[in-house]
Amino acid sequence: MKSIFLAFHILLIFSCAAQGPAMGGPKDVTGPHLTSIYPENESTGLLSNEQIILTFSEIVDPTSVKSAISIENQNEFKLKVRRNRVFISPRENWRQNQLLQIDISRKIRDFQGNMMNKGLQIIYSTGDKIPNGSITGYLDNFDFESITSVSLFSYFSKDSLNYIKMIEADSIGRFSFLYLVPNRYTLFASEGNSQIPEKSIHTNRYGMLDRQFISLGENQTSTIKIFMDEPLESKKSVGLELVNNDFGYLKFDDGTTSQIQFDDNS
Repeated sequence: MKSIFLAFHILLIFSCAAQGPAMGGPKDVTGPHLTSIYPENESTGLLSNEQIILTFSEIVDPTSVKSAISIENQNEFKLKVRRNRVFISPRENWRQNQLLQIDISRKIRDFQGNMMNKGLQIIYSTGDKIPNGSITGYLDNFDFESITSVSLFSYFSKDSLNYIKMIEADSIGRFSFLYLVPNRYTLFASEGNSQIPEKSIHTNRYGMLDRQFISLGENQTSTIKIFMDEPLESKKSVGLELVNNDFGYLKFDDGTTSQIQFDDNS
């Protein structure tokens, strides 16, 4: 009787073990992708305490999720990760009669280190209206081995830009800014920090709009191309040639010069 019980116990152990993940097979080289969203994307009338659930195609690494999700124009929020599902909820309540725009980075990954092929933009409204303007485009001369960020600015003048948001181009260099209101916009792309163009152009490959701005109307779509170029070399001053007390030339290490004028306080 004991031997029968022992044999049954061993059979049960091996039967349970066989239900685990299969070993071997082709190497996993594909990142997770979103399979469902609840509530449905672009829903209006979102409840003040409603939870948002993102379901992915496979189990995601929880350590990659927190820094990869941001929400515009809302109070602090909570994130929970359970296997292939991410739960987003407000710490208190979502702001009423406001847009709730969720930006998801490509950097969400599985346990093999595979990232998503593209980022995501999801939007809800706690009111009854969602804007529908968009700017879409692609990066020419794109480095497929890098993650390139694209920043959107509202344009008042060439010296007055207001940073709005940053997204990532997908794995083949495409990008989209969705749910935009009518405004004048400009864009800047960089393999580094694209929020500060004047610094990034000297340190990273970069690209910018081929015109001063895009004037976007109500529910209008604009399609553009941005050429990525090598960073600009920073010139170093190597000398000063004085012509008189009020005027002279700065000399640079590339052989060029620049006129410079002095005043009493110089």
